[in-house]
Amino acid sequence: MKNSNSNISSHQNDVFSSWENSQLFAGLSKDQLQNLGNHLISKTYSKGDFIIKEGSFGDAIFFIEKGSVDIFKDNVKLAENHAGDYFGAMALMENTSRSADVIATTPLQVKVLTINQLKAIESDDVFIRVLTNHLIKQQEVIREKNRALILTTKNKLAEAELHIQKTRQYPKLIIFLLFIILMLVFFLVFG
Repeated sequence: MKNSNSNISSHQNDVFSSWENSQLFAGLSKDQLQNLGNHLISKTYSKGDFIIKEGSFGDAIFFIEKGSVDIFKDNVKLAENHAGDYFGAMALMENTSRSADVIATTPLQVKVLTINQLKAIESDDVFIRVLTNHLIKQQEVIREKNRALILTTKNKLAEAELHIQKTRQYPKLIIFLLFIILMLVFFLVFG
């Protein structure tokens, strides 16, 4: 029997209809989107393929049209991206090396935009809009990570407080056990 969550996840992977729906391109005109579309490259990857290796030069951004990826830093999973999401923007915008590994978790279909293709568009409006949209997206990601971190911290503090409350009775128990042991020793020695 299939888990209903797996059906939802599978459905999410197929819902995304086009890179044009990406939050990254919100506010671009139809002409700007068409011009941008002329510069995109379609690529497919198999499950388990490394799309990005940490430390490699970052010269492209990837828009997931179908499938999903996991993003890892130092073997710690940072995120899971699905159809409609994008990845690789930080290195592209900052002209730096990749800060994490990205691995396909399903067969993957993406559109790729390289820095050279973005420059070929020769429109400051497009670049500024894309950069602004990326910054907005990153703020949302940071806020969500902060909420998750706060919730985790609160849960850990509550667990620690509960543990402390449970262990407060131990000193009394230890004194009681020592008293019993002393009484037993007393009766064995003097009894």
